[in-house]
Amino acid sequence: MPADLSAGWQAALEEAWAAYGAGSYAIGACIVDARGQVLARGRNRLNEPRAAHGGVIGGHDLAHAEINALLNLPAPPPGLLRLDGPDHRGTLPAVRGRGQHERHPRAGVRRA
Repeated sequence: MPADLSAGWQAALEEAWAAYGAGSYAIGACIVDARGQVLARGRNRLNEPRAAHGGVIGGHDLAHAEINALLNLPAPPPGLLRLDGPDHRGTLPAVRGRGQHERHPRAGVRRA
């Protein structure tokens, strides 16, 4: 690996190589702070056995490198998550057809 790569790029490439070695797509991701320090890293796990443990998910449509990197964050960096808008209760808007937003107590739950 080239020595002139930043720590973030090195971490992402190491994760991509690990994903390739595990039989998944060779994609890695990392989250760095303003100084370039690696806060979290993750790799693609789409083609791995279905699992959700230890800060990673595998074998699911959401098992992308960037999602696994976010799940590996020890704590959200300041300013990443904001709850200071007009509705800061932590509820999710349910999206209805034609761009209409409506609050639903089970937002995100699939219906048959």
